[in-house]
Amino acid sequence: MHSCKYIFSQIIALISPRSFKTIVDRHSGDYKAQKFTCWKQVLCMAFGQSLTISKSFYKDLVNRYNKYFNIRFSPKVQSSNQRNV
Repeated sequence: MHSCKYIFSQIIALISPRSFKTIVDRHSGDYKAQKFTCWKQVLCMAFGQSLTISKSFYKDLVNRYNKYFNIRFSPKVQSSNQRNV
């Protein structure tokens, strides 16, 4: 079973919850927020951004693979498979 922390939790640990809460309170960010607080919004946005980065990284990796190794290895990775990631 997985025993280490996930990368996403390690990145989020870099954000100080105390200073984030101070900034939110200073600007009344959670005013009238019932369930979806600023902290939850930051987590959702960071997670979505990390997914976008990983998809673009995967596409770059596949394009480099096709460019440099398509002579030795077959078949080429199809673009339809890239969309399913």
